[in-house]
Amino acid sequence: MGQAMSNVVLHRARFNELERRILQGEQLPDEITKVTESVSGNMYYREMTIPKNGIITGAIYKFDHIEIMIRGDIDILSADGSVKNYKGHNVIEAKAGKRQAGYAREDTVWATVNRVPDIPIDEMIGFCTAKNYADFLAYHRGIDLQDFQQFLKDMKMSQEELDKIVQIDDLVEMPEGHDHLYLSESLVEGRGVFSKREFFEGDLVGPARQGENRTILGRYTNHALFPNTHMIMIDGVLHVEALKGISIGSELTLNYRDVLRFRESRGDLCQQE
Repeated sequence: MGQAMSNVVLHRARFNELERRILQGEQLPDEITKVTESVSGNMYYREMTIPKNGIITGAIYKFDHIEIMIRGDIDILSADGSVKNYKGHNVIEAKAGKRQAGYAREDTVWATVNRVPDIPIDEMIGFCTAKNYADFLAYHRGIDLQDFQQFLKDMKMSQEELDKIVQIDDLVEMPEGHDHLYLSESLVEGRGVFSKREFFEGDLVGPARQGENRTILGRYTNHALFPNTHMIMIDGVLHVEALKGISIGSELTLNYRDVLRFRESRGDLCQQE
C-alpha cells in the first residue's frame, strides 16, 4: 500500500491520459449524460448513471465530501493505484483532491453530496471541483493565505508581531529516525516542512518539540484551513499526527487555531512563548 501511494503522481498522469482518450473517442459521451442535481439548504446533491461497460474519470473535488453508490457494480481505480469493487449500496467518505476512475460492470448510479454557499445551481459543480491538480493546489493556497490573514485579525496581531514570537532561536535537530522530513519552498508561505515518505491517517509524523525547543515541525509547519496534520501529546512530548493520507513530497500543514486551542487546553501557552 505504501509503494502504491508513492506512485500517486504517476497515476494522476494516467488518469489524465485516460480522460483524454475518452474525450477523443466516441465511447460514451452521449450515454453518460443522465445527471440530476438538487439543492437543499447548503447541500448540493449530484447524481449520475453510468451504463454497463462505461468508463468514466472522476472530477477533482476541492473539499472533503460524501459519495453515495445507490446501486450497481463498479470497479474504482484510485490515485494510489489500488482497485476496489463496489456492489449495491455504499456510502463513502471522499477526500479533497482525490482522483478516481471507474469501470461499470452493471448500470451504476453514483451520487456526490457537497456543502456549498448560496450560489446558482449551474455554478455549483464548478465551485466544488478543480480543472486539474495544479488548479486544486492554487485554489487551496489562496484560501489558506486568506484564512491566515483572518487568523491574524482574530488574534489582533500583525505579521511582524507574529514573526517576533515564532522566529526565536530555539530550533533543534529532529531526533534519529526522522530524516524523511525536510525544509523546502512552501506552497503556502516562505519555507515549509515536506516528507520523503508517505503517511496514513493516525500515523505519527514526528515531535514538534524537544524539551523547551522546537523542531522543524514546530517551527516551519505552515497554516492551512483544511490541514493534513494536528498536534497531540504523547508521554509529555508534543507530536504531530497525520489527519489523512499524505503522499511523498506533500507539504505538512496545521490549522493554527487548533494549535492555540490545544495549547490553551493544556495551560502551556504562556510558558512556551
